[in-house]
Amino acid sequence: MRRLSFSVAAIALATSPALADGHSASEVSLTSEDLLAPYYAKLIGEVELPVAPGNVSLAPETTITRLAFGSCNHQLRPQGFWGQIA
Repeated sequence: MRRLSFSVAAIALATSPALADGHSASEVSLTSEDLLAPYYAKLIGEVELPVAPGNVSLAPETTITRLAFGSCNHQLRPQGFWGQIA
């Protein structure tokens, strides 16, 4: 009997957010950016966030001869993808 009451409680909790205000998840128009905007606005005042430098402009006639590519893979583990990149 106790297991059944836990199951009923779990089902009730799982469905209650959708039923609480009569809206389904597909009707919510907020994005994650909308929801996090107040958090990031407050964070800016509390910590110094890193800022990326401005873009470097190359002259239109410049020919790019090298392109650097890095990886966060562990050097002692297989890295078979390099053959596809090279």
